[in-house]
Amino acid sequence: SLHDALPILKHINIPTLIISGTNDLCTPLVAKTMHDNIKHSTWQLFPNCRHMVFAEATDKYIQLLQSWLKQNESVSR
Repeated sequence: SLHDALPILKHINIPTLIISGTNDLCTPLVAKTMHDNIKHSTWQLFPNCRHMVFAEATDKYIQLLQSWLKQNESVSR
């Protein structure tokens, strides 16, 4: 559960992209809690989407992912 993982999240020190949908079983509260506890995270909430955002909002998902990867590509080098 998220509560079990909370102590670990603060140790993540690399850019992290959190993606969730408003209708996701991983509720916006869970995603926001992850975002609040991971230092260098970005969170994008997709309206009217469930867990498989990439299948429900494909174009917006790809645009977000490409932009985020471009912004963070130097971190992995």
